[in-house]
Amino acid sequence: FTNSGSVIVAGAATYTHAPVGCTIGGYVVWADTGTVTFDVWKIATGTAIPTVSNTIISGASYLALSSGTYLRSTTTSSFTTTTVTAHDIFGFKLEAVTGSPTVAHVELECQ
Repeated sequence: FTNSGSVIVAGAATYTHAPVGCTIGGYVVWADTGTVTFDVWKIATGTAIPTVSNTIISGASYLALSSGTYLRSTTTSSFTTTTVTAHDIFGFKLEAVTGSPTVAHVELECQ
C-alpha cells in the first residue's frame, strides 16, 4: 500500500492470487512509520474477488504492526484456515492506520 508520498488511508484493499497450493506458515507486516492493521480475505478462483465475507482472520485478530517498523510472525492461530489451493485469490484490507505511514506492506509466508 502506498499513497504517492502522502499518508495512507484505512479502508484500501488490494488483491493477488496464489500460483501454487501451500500452507500459510507465517506473515510479514511492515510500514515506514506508525502502526498498521490488515484483514486477510481468501476465495477459490472463479468469477469474483474476495470480500469481507471471505475473511480468514478470526474475530478482530487482524495482522497488526503495533511497534517498530517490521514484524515477522510464525503464529497462525488467528487464521481460520491456513490451507491454500493453487489459484486461490487473496484480498488484503488496510483496517487501521495510526501515525503517518506513507507505505505499508503485508505478505503471507507459504510452505
